Amino acid sequence: MKFPNIKTFREVVRVYNVKRGKDVKFKKNETMRCVAVWRDAKCNYRVYARKMPDEESFQVRSVQSKHICGRKYRNTIVNSSWIAHKLIEKFRVQLNMPLDVIQHEVKEKWGVDVNPSMMYRSRRKAKQKLYGNLEDQYGRLWNYCETLRYTNSGSCVVMKVDRLNPNLPPKFGRLYVSLAAMKKGFLEGCRLIIGVDGCFLKGPLKGQLFSAVGRDRNNNMYPIACAVVEDEVKDSWIWFLETLESNFGTHAKHARPTFISYRQKGLISGFEVVMPMVDHRICVRHLNANFRDIEGHRGLALKEQLWSTTSSYT
Repeated sequence: MKFPNIKTFREVVRVYNVKRGKDVKFKKNETMRCVAVWRDAKCNYRVYARKMPDEESFQVRSVQSKHICGRKYRNTIVNSSWIAHKLIEKFRVQLNMPLDVIQHEVKEKWGVDVNPSMMYRSRRKAKQKLYGNLEDQYGRLWNYCETLRYTNSGSCVVMKVDRLNPNLPPKFGRLYVSLAAMKKGFLEGCRLIIGVDGCFLKGPLKGQLFSAVGRDRNNNMYPIACAVVEDEVKDSWIWFLETLESNFGTHAKHARPTFISYRQKGLISGFEVVMPMVDHRICVRHLNANFRDIEGHRGLALKEQLWSTTSSYT
């Protein structure tokens, strides 16, 4: 048999022996040759493959495939990296697959018992394989920001970093993004109403996502800007509002919008610092949600009265 390279040969030998319940190792694992034998010297199993002349392919030269040993339910070949590679499509569909499900998959496919710590490591490695290393991704943010500025002229991209030591690489702090088309569409085709809000980021590094949206002439939501910050506090809201103001020029008389929001932490005081003269209103839907938390103020009747009052002119 021929194999395109030594990596393919090793993987075929591993899978073949795992399915048979045999634990093998590679006695010789070199550029020109590879020898697979059983881990226990009592068995005569041996497969020898060698690189073909003037080719990258490997060819099996001799085989002693008969095992005289019994089946093993603990196999050193089946490690966390191997499980992550073999079940990568399962993890793609269900990233946080429960450990008992992983154990069942390995037991059903290959008849091997694995411990909980190995299953946990396999799930972690599968996440890294699917989504990459988080530090490497944050390290590419500079290139991402420059690409946005170069390919989308007029876009506002602001990134704030913290550098605790000049000899150490900077640490990501905040990122604000507003594309040029979003700004142009808002100024030319939307009502002068901006809604601001924040929500939690459900990732391994957490954080908060701030957003600013407008209303177009069809009364649909129109995205304006978004930002990733470390937490929902007064300082982060002030930074977001200052960047939004400098980007859209909300201080100008011809472009002074009305802001609508809920009483997020630090947002009210942020408006008082950055835009004290701007019109600021509270979201009625959140007011109705507050009513539901108070005994005696629940029900459809109060909700209808509230919205009727909201839409009245006097």
